[in-house]
Amino acid sequence: MSTTSDPMIYDVMRETSNKLVGTYLYRLNHTSDLQQQDSLKSRISAVYSLVKNINPNDQQTILTATSQFASLAKEQSTLIQVQKDHSIHPLTTTRHTDSRVVASTR
Repeated sequence: MSTTSDPMIYDVMRETSNKLVGTYLYRLNHTSDLQQQDSLKSRISAVYSLVKNINPNDQQTILTATSQFASLAKEQSTLIQVQKDHSIHPLTTTRHTDSRVVASTR
C-alpha cells in the first residue's frame, strides 16, 4: 500500500464516484422497469460501499477506483446521450448491464 499526503487524490475519487452515482440516479428516475430500478439501486449501493471501504492513504487503490468510476460514468453518460439523440424515452427499454462495480465489492 502506498501512502499519500495529498488529500486531493481522495477528493477526486469521491467526486468521480458522485458523478457515477448521479448518472445511475438519472437512469433510475427515468425508467419504469422495476428490474432495472433494482439493478441501479444495487449499483448505487455498491459504489457507496466501495468508496466507504477505501483507505484514504492507499494511493494505488484510490487511483484505480477513480479510473473505474470515471470509465463507468462516461459509459453511462454516453448511453443516456444516445437514447436522447434517438428520441427514446430514457432507459425504459434498455437492458444494459454493468456488473463491474458490483463485482469489485465482493
